[in-house]
Amino acid sequence: MRWTHGLVNRLVMAWDGGLLLAALACAWFFELHPQGPNPKGQAMILAVVGIHVFLSAMTMVDAYRLENYRKLLKQIFTIAFGIVAALAIALILVWAFAPNELANPRWLFQWAASSFIILVLGRLVVGPLSSRARRRGLLRREVVIVGATDIARDVIRHVNDPGRRDLYRLAAVFDDRVTRHALDLGADIPVTGRIEALHAYVRDNKVDIIVMALPWEAADRIFQLLGQLQMIAAD
Repeated sequence: MRWTHGLVNRLVMAWDGGLLLAALACAWFFELHPQGPNPKGQAMILAVVGIHVFLSAMTMVDAYRLENYRKLLKQIFTIAFGIVAALAIALILVWAFAPNELANPRWLFQWAASSFIILVLGRLVVGPLSSRARRRGLLRREVVIVGATDIARDVIRHVNDPGRRDLYRLAAVFDDRVTRHALDLGADIPVTGRIEALHAYVRDNKVDIIVMALPWEAADRIFQLLGQLQMIAAD
């Protein structure tokens, strides 16, 4: 199986959803649930809505990004943000459809607290695993640049930064001036071929990111290339 950033982020999102369900199960075991005529139904509705709101809030603040999993303090703050958002929506639903439950809403706040603790503990697992995967190069993304331009020089400097070596690798540079050496731009590889050869290269090699470093004056060429590459699974 090929590990990608998107796959890891989706797995972490699913992990969070599973931990939230585990928190709900623990709360139910300790009888921390609604006390109305249909507590199971109410609990399931609140759980589904709460998980959806939490995951949406986390996605909104870019919490599900590989580079963030090693930053525990930042993760704690984003988890707290997601929990507060989910709790706010849950309180609104209870107020609207089961106002009697607000007479003793302790169970709802205990749900939120237990969910927060379990999610933070979950990050203590995700962080080291993601760091180990990065060190082993499992998540390194192959980068192809189109156009040996000043824009390409900036991209190459970004890719070759020591702090990003375990995330990116410059695989190829394409330019119609095939005699130009990409070393002039700070790369350690020659220009791989003319731009027309890009499609064949992407078809036959692993490519995760294609950077269009052509100037805006070549907009027609850029859109033509994008049309040719739209079926390729690369960013």
